[in-house]
Amino acid sequence: MAEIVLEAARGGDIAACRLVLERLVPSLKPVAEPVQFDLDDSDLPASARSILSAVADGRLPPDQGRSLIDAVVSMARVIEVAELEQQLAELREMLEARK
Repeated sequence: MAEIVLEAARGGDIAACRLVLERLVPSLKPVAEPVQFDLDDSDLPASARSILSAVADGRLPPDQGRSLIDAVVSMARVIEVAELEQQLAELREMLEARK
């Protein structure tokens, strides 16, 4: 199969050329340079404000800011689930104690 594709590429088949090049030369993926800024990690809203401030001041690129905000949102969900699990466990204990 590979020989057929290579032969087609040698013959000028653009689709075959593209297929060969995609296998030989991996596509470039953007790599963000590390940045430093002060992050107020006292709570999640403060962290989000710090990130937005760094983006607004030009200390943090918008795409990295968005990724960090998404991480803060994910952390908020993790905390919310943990708190709900704790509350559920407490309710179960209360119900067990009533029996």
